This record gives sequence, structure tokens and C-alpha cells, in this order.
Amino acid sequence: MARADDRKIPGGGYSGGRTRQGGIVFVRRMIDKHTAMSAEVDRMVPARHGIRGSDVLVACIGCLCIGNSSHEAVEEYDNRAFAEKALGLRRMPDRSGIRRMFEQNARRLDNALTRANFAFVRHCGPEPVPLETGHVPLDARSTAPGKAGGRRTTLVWLGEEGFCLRGLLHRSDPHDRMTDARALAGAAAQAGRIVDRPVLLRLDSDDATEIPPLLRALGELRGGKAPIDHLIRCPVATEEAEHWMGEAEARRSWQPDESGRSIALIETEGAEGRRIVRVVRDMGEKEGSPTFLFPVHQVDEWHSSLDVPVERIADRIRETGTAIGHGREFRTVLNPIPEGPDHAETGPLILNLGVMACNLLRRIGRMEWRSPGNASGKVVPGGTRLDRVMRRLRFVAWSESIRLPGGSRNL
Repeated sequence: MARADDRKIPGGGYSGGRTRQGGIVFVRRMIDKHTAMSAEVDRMVPARHGIRGSDVLVACIGCLCIGNSSHEAVEEYDNRAFAEKALGLRRMPDRSGIRRMFEQNARRLDNALTRANFAFVRHCGPEPVPLETGHVPLDARSTAPGKAGGRRTTLVWLGEEGFCLRGLLHRSDPHDRMTDARALAGAAAQAGRIVDRPVLLRLDSDDATEIPPLLRALGELRGGKAPIDHLIRCPVATEEAEHWMGEAEARRSWQPDESGRSIALIETEGAEGRRIVRVVRDMGEKEGSPTFLFPVHQVDEWHSSLDVPVERIADRIRETGTAIGHGREFRTVLNPIPEGPDHAETGPLILNLGVMACNLLRRIGRMEWRSPGNASGKVVPGGTRLDRVMRRLRFVAWSESIRLPGGSRNL
């Protein structure tokens, strides 16, 4: 007879006592319940040495969910026998097996993982709160090339609840810009199928050269009657910025904001629709801050397809900070972005492993956690901050693991 603190693991087997990291039991169960990833991958990718392709993906996602710095750190599971049972693996892969599987099947695995993530967000993501215009926000932020072999990354967030629809690792060849633009526009089309509402793509980009192909790709979608609008920021060249600063001073159309700065909005017609230049003048007039001898200007250029007054577009501009916070949390807590040119083929797959882990953690954080040892039956609120959910998954013993009101139906 098993000891009182032993718990039956879903799928068979026992934990053998108070094993930490008991929360990883939800990884495979939630993936299999809400997506067809396992069946699709096992059908496309042959098993090697008894290790299925789906087992490799699930083991890597589990590593990221408990806070490991690398998706390959499978040896950091506290109890490998328990992890195999909890994650539903035939056999735990090792580092060399993971790398070999990824190098040989990177594109097929990435396509299956992208489809699985779309299905997971559609089934498990909360209903996004629409904006005043009736659109559902789709926030994206394009980062400058860091250590990732000279390649930029873009994370696409549906709504403001922190569910990531897709991660894009841009190609280094400038001739592939249209391919990247169509991928981002395709994410907007996916969002429209999930929410059944008009979608507003809000992109904050550091590269002005990616804007024209993206506007063309969005125009192709709208030509197919897709209800997608855009609000895109891009940098302004220094010479052009000086022109717009002089234009704002000449028009004297400054409007104060709550932070003590003055803002001027200048609208022109661009080649691909409305073009709005925002000039911000800061004199250091906010209470408690030093007064500047000369005004400090900041110039941004925005492209929009919204058919609303420019003042209402300015309200939407102020709301575009959501992607910055979610992206910073993604990079500092999960940090799955591959570094170096060695990941030219496997880089998108590694990035989307982190996207799936992020969405799993958000969903687990929205559940109610109930400890078997809690005599009062008090429900502990989860919270959706990634580091907080990771801490629960890492440091909960299976014998004190999560109990869901209503059982597995609430997964």
C-alpha cells in the first residue's frame, strides 16, 4: 500500500514521495487537452531510439515552465523518473537527442508548434477587452538585433492579458522583409479568427525599413475583407525630425498632457494611408523635476488606417505600452531567445517553445490552487506573473500539489 503522502500521477505511476516540481503534471495534460500537437508531431516526425518528437517538445516546454535557463536542461528535473511519468514521456531525451531532433526537423516542429499555440490561445485565453473603437488590440514590439546573430525578434500579444499569439525571429536578409511582413500580418488574421471582432495591430518598431512591406501585406488582407486596422510607430531620421520640430513650433498646436509635457500632432497623407507625426516637447516643468534651459524634443511617426479623429488616435497611442511590459517579462523570466548564428534554422522553433511555455504559465496562473493539507479549504489565488507561477510549479511537492475545484475539467 502506498504511503499517505504518495499521489497517483495522471497517466500511471507514483511520485515515490514528496517530489518537488509536482506542478509539471499540467504541462502535457493541458497541451493534449487543448491542442493536437502531440498527435500531429508524432505523425510527421519519426521516433528516434524510442523517443517521440512530441516527447522532446514537451520535455523542453516543461524545462522552461519551471524556470530553467535553457530548454535543453532536462537534467535539472529533480526526479527524472517522476518527470517522465508526470510529462507523459516514453523516455526522457538528453541534450544530444534534443539537438539532433531539432536540427533534422526544425521547420516541421515549428509549424506544428505554431498551430498548437494558436489552438491553445483560442481555447484557453480570456476574452480580450475591446477598445473604445470596438477593436481588439494586438500588440507587437519589434526589438533591435542583439546577440541573436543579427536577427530581430517580434512578440505578438493578443489583448492585454499577456497571452502571446506568436513569436517571430526575423530573417537577416533584407530581401526577405516581405516574408516577415506576411507572417506578422498572418498573426493579425489569426487573431481575427479567435476573437471574431475587428483587430487593431499596434506595432512599435525600431526599424523603419520593415514598415512599407508590412503595410502592403496588411493591404492584401484588407483586400480579402479581413477586418484588420493598424497603428504602427517607426523612428524618424534626424534631418526629418528637425523639420517636424520647426513645423510644430510654427503651427503652435501644443496640447499639455498630465506629465507636464506639450504634444503636437501633425497629420499628413502617406503613400499607404494616414501618417501622423507626434512631437513631444519637454521643458522639465513637472513638479519636482529640474527645469531645462532648452526644450527636449521627441519625434515619432505613426501610420494608421483608423477612420477616427486624430485626437482619438492619440488616445490609442498612449495605450501601446502593453507589449513593452509583456515583452520585458518574457525576456527576463523565460529568456528562450536563441543567441548566435548557430541557430539559423532552429531559432524560430526555440523562440516558439518559449511562447507556448508563457501561455501555459498564464493559464495555470489563472486557475485556483487548493492544497490538500489546507483544512479550511481556502482557495489560494494564483496570479499570472510568470515568475510567481514558476515558483509554484518548482517548489510545490506532488503530495501537496494543486487540487482543482471540479477536477481536471477546469484545466
